[in-house]
Amino acid sequence: MGQLPRTIPASFLQELRDILDAAGITLGPLAEGRRVTHTAEHRGATWEITFMGRHYGWAVRGPGMEHGVGALPEDVPEVMNREAGPQLPDGPLDWAVRHPDGRVWTCEDQTTAEETTAETPHMTAVYRVPGGDWTEWRAPVKASTARAPRTYAGVPVPADVREAWDAVPARWWRLGVRSALAR
Repeated sequence: MGQLPRTIPASFLQELRDILDAAGITLGPLAEGRRVTHTAEHRGATWEITFMGRHYGWAVRGPGMEHGVGALPEDVPEVMNREAGPQLPDGPLDWAVRHPDGRVWTCEDQTTAEETTAETPHMTAVYRVPGGDWTEWRAPVKASTARAPRTYAGVPVPADVREAWDAVPARWWRLGVRSALAR
């Protein structure tokens, strides 16, 4: 298992700062409790930029990239400017939901397909250009921090889990907390 560096060399940090300044992005302070992760505000969102080492570059985390995307310093602004979430093709689309065994039920529109998959997690929303092949659709997770607690079973809830409190990854996080606290 790899380890993160303990510090960011000054030359690497200055190089990143210069590249971000040229792109109009201001590198913020170190993230709370972290030695190699800086924050940056860009396009109304908070991004985390983590130094991974001399040979690996930086990991960029933000909207649509919660697990981090590896990037060289010159690629960091491009990663931060990417559109978050999947993009649909232009033109009319057929919508449906697909069962894990392959059966497909057509839906009236995208909203109906997304609502159906929200109610039945084993189903998947799919779309196609009329006459084409079905393509899986993963709807962007909508923020619902108003209903998300700040702590769960006495454990502080991370910001990314709070933002997607009703999503499957948050359910797994809650299960992990319950499992860790079980005796």
